[in-house]
Amino acid sequence: MFPKGYLTTKRIDLPYAVTYKKRKHNKKYDYSENNKIDRTGHTYLDYLVFLYKHPGIYVWQLDFLGAIKTDNKNILTFILPILQFTLLDCLF
Repeated sequence: MFPKGYLTTKRIDLPYAVTYKKRKHNKKYDYSENNKIDRTGHTYLDYLVFLYKHPGIYVWQLDFLGAIKTDNKNILTFILPILQFTLLDCLF
């Protein structure tokens, strides 16, 4: 807002504005390491249709819970929603 000149107040007039750094904006995740996989046309609705067509299939969901940067422990969770079962694995 300040560099565009919408206000008559300058950035130097605001003491905290000078000391704070500009915030970083994270980029949208790009599947850079899996360029060979074509993900076009894959939606959540396609997943639900697959589950409906194959009722006897067990689907595991995987989630990685990262740790604090100073800690080297991580948690990996395996979830089996049809049985309401969760398996936690601690990685070092």
